[in-house]
Amino acid sequence: MRDFQRWIARLRLCSRRHLGRPVGITHACVRALRHWKSPVTFRTGIPLGAVSSRVTMTTDKSLLGWGATLMGRSVNGLWPPQLTHKHINYLVLMAVWLVLKHFLGFIKSQHVLVKTDNTTVVAYINRQGGTRSLQLHQLAERLIVWADTRLLSLRATRVPGILNRGADLLSRGNPLYGEWRLHPQVVSQIWQRCVQAAVDLFASQENAQCPLYFSLTDGNAPLNVLLYAFPPLSLISPTLARVREQGLSLILIAPHWPSKPWVAEIIQLLAGQPWPLPLRRDLLSQAGGEMYHPHPDKIALSAWPMRGGI
Repeated sequence: MRDFQRWIARLRLCSRRHLGRPVGITHACVRALRHWKSPVTFRTGIPLGAVSSRVTMTTDKSLLGWGATLMGRSVNGLWPPQLTHKHINYLVLMAVWLVLKHFLGFIKSQHVLVKTDNTTVVAYINRQGGTRSLQLHQLAERLIVWADTRLLSLRATRVPGILNRGADLLSRGNPLYGEWRLHPQVVSQIWQRCVQAAVDLFASQENAQCPLYFSLTDGNAPLNVLLYAFPPLSLISPTLARVREQGLSLILIAPHWPSKPWVAEIIQLLAGQPWPLPLRRDLLSQAGGEMYHPHPDKIALSAWPMRGGI
């Protein structure tokens, strides 16, 4: 009915002064009501009763692109040149549609809830369009028509940007390898096999596994304690060199890739039996668990207990 409302709004009628004013039916009015002239509209019907559960996805956008998460899965992309000049509300709504298309295999014939920090987009989705922006209304109308034949329902709700961390991170680019966090249950299993480490190297406040941790920019390594490190691939060899030179004790989390030269270095420093980490979908996560690594099996991580100066 939003097209009809827009047609009425353009007449600038006053509810008090124009109650008896005749209004001519124009072609624009007929076009606005075309949806309600179709028998299919009345045969389709709507589900009765309250919705017990919805598939929830979060979306966000930046000046560079868009991103989203759905049940641990993630997707992102860059804006094409023809969209970079569009209004921010248009970009957010376009991001929602792109994400729905990408995840259609997981959400088809489902009740879907979209979480975004944009209140205007929330309103245009829930109200199936609007009267303020014609361009945004037309995009919302296309989205609703597309979703009508693919989803049971589509709703949106606002989530504060500070809580939309996964989608926000994706909208600014791809996840960083050094920020992946092992699942706490897997870390507990590592501690049971190798003794609990005291300090986490190459960590941040978000992905640290020990009460004490050192960031990537800290050049001072602590001595005489068992260390834990899950370094970026490019820093594995420098880490091994430091373990060897300073006689450090370390639990290293690294891929078991026999073709890599640092695997031979790891074997030389081993102080115990390496343990292949169990495969699980949530083995590696970012953004507080909102986003999972898409292929943990290809990384083939192991826990390598090692000691330098042997």
